Amino acid sequence: MKSQSFAYMLAIFHASIVGLSFLFTKMAIAESNPIDTLAFRFSVSFANNRVGPYHFRCNRNKLFWGKERSYYKNESSL
Repeated sequence: MKSQSFAYMLAIFHASIVGLSFLFTKMAIAESNPIDTLAFRFSVSFANNRVGPYHFRCNRNKLFWGKERSYYKNESSL
């Protein structure tokens, strides 16, 4: 029963994220040009995809396993 309520909580959280994203995009398009809004969204996502892997490479071991554990075969060469 606990996992079912947790699943419902995550579903509500996901729906709220999607809904807020829609509302903020609608507000942004009302204030500016749709092409500018689209360009800004793609620029932010591109920057996040470029920076994100380098951030998680440093913190991934502690984040996922709770202790230092090598994910790469030759981590000393990276």
